[in-house]
Parts: sequence; C-alpha cells; structure tokens
Amino acid sequence: MRSAVAVVWAKGNEMAEIGGLSESLEDYLEAIYHLVQEKKVARVRDIAARKGVKMSSVVGALRRLSAEELIHYRAREYVELTETGEDLAMKVVARHEFLTKFFVEVLGVDEERADREACELEHGLSLETKARLVKFMDENEVRR
Repeated sequence: MRSAVAVVWAKGNEMAEIGGLSESLEDYLEAIYHLVQEKKVARVRDIAARKGVKMSSVVGALRRLSAEELIHYRAREYVELTETGEDLAMKVVARHEFLTKFFVEVLGVDEERADREACELEHGLSLETKARLVKFMDENEVRR
C-alpha cells in the first residue's frame, strides 16, 4: 500500500504550479510549514535563519506569497499559511521527503546528502518521472 507521502506526491503535484511559483518560493513555503510544525509560529527572523538569507529577502518572498494568497503576512506579525498555502506546502514537503527516502533506502545515500540533493532535484523532475519513482517504490515494496 502506498504511503500518504507517496499518494500526496503522485496525485497532487499539479498543485506545485499554483501561481507559477518559483523553486525559491516553494522553498519558503516549505520553511514556513516546518517552522509552524516545530515552533507553532513562523517569524521573519526564523525563516531567514532557516534559509540562511537576509530578512529583507524573506520579506520580499513573503510579499509575493501573500499576493498569491498562500500566506497571511503583515509586518512585525507571525506568518500564517492559508488553507491553499498549507495544501501546497504539504505537497512540497511530501515531494522532498519522498525523494530523500528514495535516495537513502534505495540508493544507499547518507541522510544528510540525500536531504540536500532532494532539495536540489525536487523542483526539476517531471510529473512522469515522479510517477515512475512512486511506481518503482510500490513495485519493490520499499518502506516509506
């Protein structure tokens, strides 16, 4: 049986193109999602620290995500994902986790490298390639 991560990743990836989001904006959504899961809130300084960028860069990205109605953001307040933003962030996270697990469990890549390389590759794979990876994992009963 397919894991929830695999199902979200395989079936929901068309959402990854909402508003023509760039890789960078998808990464911001992923960072916000993780911060909210870990700390219950996402602040500009925490997002900047997590991504290793300046706070001014974060503010610019947050304005774009807000314009796409994926987050609620006002200066000096917490950042909140909208329902659509959370759905998309979950898909981005699922895609990242799926690739990381594939690299670790199938290819034997160490976790740190797998995580880094999943981040680099997750945005560039076609839907067909992603579907084939899911099929491969299912057919070979790779644990997810």
